[in-house]
Amino acid sequence: MRHSANKWIQAIKDYFTYTASEKRGIIILAIILMLLIVGNYCFTFYVRQPIDFVAFEAELKQLQPVDIKTEYFKKDSVIDKTTKFSNENSHTLFQFDPNTIDLQAWLALGLTQKQAQVILKYRAKGGYFATPKDFKKIFVITENQHNRLAPYIKIAGTNRDTVNSPIKQPEYKIKPVDINTASAQQLESLPGVGEYLAKNIITYRQKLGGYFATNQLLEVYLFSDSLLNVVQKHLLVDTQYVNYININSINQQELRHPYLPVAAKNRVNAYIKMNGQIDDYTKLYNALQLDDVSFNKLKPYIKFKY
Repeated sequence: MRHSANKWIQAIKDYFTYTASEKRGIIILAIILMLLIVGNYCFTFYVRQPIDFVAFEAELKQLQPVDIKTEYFKKDSVIDKTTKFSNENSHTLFQFDPNTIDLQAWLALGLTQKQAQVILKYRAKGGYFATPKDFKKIFVITENQHNRLAPYIKIAGTNRDTVNSPIKQPEYKIKPVDINTASAQQLESLPGVGEYLAKNIITYRQKLGGYFATNQLLEVYLFSDSLLNVVQKHLLVDTQYVNYININSINQQELRHPYLPVAAKNRVNAYIKMNGQIDDYTKLYNALQLDDVSFNKLKPYIKFKY
């Protein structure tokens, strides 16, 4: 045990014992550190020049105070947009139909170009303002704008009373439109019918082969009952332009008629093989096996030729 303890003590002494060369190195390192400390002290108090703040303060006084918010929002800022909307009341208001007026008219009423374009796109996709309250549903219209413009809204086909506006919009006379021959541009002249809805009307007309009644427009995508009530008095239906179906020789194009079921051709062919040509509606009814509602819709389009 004593031998082991002596061994540990000797190891510790050897660890903390320095040779002559190591002692010289430590002394030199200590001298270098002392010189660095003294040199830095002398440089701070005897060499470095004091900073003169007089010139800096003079330049600072010459600077103009700047409103950071104003500078930051100078271009296309919220402040500018608020100012634009605050100038809305400077526009002269007049009676208008939101279903018919154009971009320039919207701008004249105080809307921004972006707001006007949103409304025009809404109309082009079949959107329609049936009542003045519908105008409030446009997300880009503010509460203040709606309250300011609502008294001047006059929708065609309604009996809503409006205020006496300083400038009255000239009465817009709508020419009658034949839905079997009208172009997209003629259909767009109808209140509430935009580019998108006009296209839908023509597309469905081509599938049907023509319209027999105005209420068939309700089968057109996005065409509503309220819109039909407004435009019906402006519509004509000339049935001489309707394309009829020869039931005894149905072709592939006629098979795509909206009122014909997919299995129509097979049923008709089977009936003709067994019973001969179809020459009246009773035979047609038996051949097609349709319900009464579907059969009555299809009936005007059928011609018996053989």
